Amino acid sequence: MNKEIYDNLIKINSFILYILPISLVTGPFIPNLIVTLASFISLFLIIYNKQLKYFDNLFFKFFLLFSIYLIITSALNRNFNLNGISGYVYIRYSIFSIAIWHTLENNNNFFRNFTKFILLTVLLLFIDSIFQYFNGTNLLGMQKSSYNKISSFFGRDVKLGAYLARIYLFFFLFFYLFLDKKFLNIIYLNLLNTLFAIIILLTGERTSFLIFILNFLLINFVIKKGFLNKTITILIVALTSIIIVTNIEDVKIRYINNTLTQLTESNTNSLGYNYFSKGHENHYRIAYKMFNDNKFFGQGPNSFRNLCGAEKFRLSVNGEGCSTHPHNIYIQLLGETGLIGFLFVFTAFFYICCLFINDLLKIREKNKNLENRALFYVPIIVYLFPFIPTGSFFNSWVNIIIYLPIGFLLNEIFSKNG
Repeated sequence: MNKEIYDNLIKINSFILYILPISLVTGPFIPNLIVTLASFISLFLIIYNKQLKYFDNLFFKFFLLFSIYLIITSALNRNFNLNGISGYVYIRYSIFSIAIWHTLENNNNFFRNFTKFILLTVLLLFIDSIFQYFNGTNLLGMQKSSYNKISSFFGRDVKLGAYLARIYLFFFLFFYLFLDKKFLNIIYLNLLNTLFAIIILLTGERTSFLIFILNFLLINFVIKKGFLNKTITILIVALTSIIIVTNIEDVKIRYINNTLTQLTESNTNSLGYNYFSKGHENHYRIAYKMFNDNKFFGQGPNSFRNLCGAEKFRLSVNGEGCSTHPHNIYIQLLGETGLIGFLFVFTAFFYICCLFINDLLKIREKNKNLENRALFYVPIIVYLFPFIPTGSFFNSWVNIIIYLPIGFLLNEIFSKNG
């Protein structure tokens, strides 16, 4: 292929990916379109130039095997419908990660420019959220979501907190990697860290705030910044969060009162409290029934929403516990993909944790080259952490955000020989 044509296609792909962060605010359609276009262009260039290294690696082989299994369990359960199709097309996320890796290798400015677009998107959301909090509507006149939460441009789709919590790493990396470590920049970063905590708290999305805190703490644990600077950064965010939760009545009700009520309401287990809430426990009980009905292969990918009301799985005639998913990816995998599907993902989580710990030990031995790689493990580990509520494992919007850092991680592993 002519080098000029190749370079132009890389530029086009880079631009398509640059607009991904802001497109995620609009809903699933545009981000899915961007992922499809970027994946197609990179796939074409890789195949045309016979760059087989992108497929000849453990990540793609493992992912291909898992994707084939999802297709098999979908077929076994005749789960070919608008929801069940997730099992047939799940492989596209691995190709998206490879597209990110391919673009990073061929555009030296992509990493820096991409984090700039993240920064601009986050700052826009901050401004709009603050405006909405004080005025009741955002800059476009959109109302707050339920429970007096702020939702910015997401509107009634309560995802502002989830977006900020999961995109935080890239926002942090812009300041950490691409700006001089001057005192003024440290002040800016601490101020913006605090804004992250405040905005996510004001959304009322408790799980998102937990995800942000886990990302925030792990990132600070990995980086080589001095102990005093880390301590100050963590204390600022912690004290600000405590002040917000204890002094703003809506936030206090959501994070303290509601949480305590949900942990203890109508409890029926021997522990004396619920796992997160009665609703969560009901989801888990239905998923467990689905698992018991087909322990090895489950009921089919994304089938919980269709089967939770079925007579042999439901808890009551009024549909108690029914939802689009069980709100925990491992419990969802047990019910929908069986023990085999569960072991695929849990094994990946365990393996990634081992790699992360190994890199941390080497970083402590003054190997700074592994710091970036360790940082990109963080959002993956937090997402796969078993003991927090989650979105659906097959949700495209969530998966796009999750497989984004995997692309950067692949570049760190295979392109830099870290």
